[in-house]
Amino acid sequence: MPLTFAAIEALIAVTQARRAERRESGLPALAIGMAGAAGEVVFGVIGHETRLEYTVIGEVVNLVAKLEKATKQDGVPALVARQTYDLAIA
Repeated sequence: MPLTFAAIEALIAVTQARRAERRESGLPALAIGMAGAAGEVVFGVIGHETRLEYTVIGEVVNLVAKLEKATKQDGVPALVARQTYDLAIA
């Protein structure tokens, strides 16, 4: 199994276990969706010493946001961009 999918599968397993723990404790299970895509990004810390934020910018970031939103609509735990899937298989 390609590393990308092994990582996503591990994340799914952890989140499903956490959801089960919350349900058993009488707490609502959190809805968590994941998405994966490969591409170039610009990342860094912005702000000043009293307020810093880490940010990531790029086309692939926008794609991942759309894929993550689609997990809710499709009722699936994760989606991966086809191009990323093809890269992982290669």
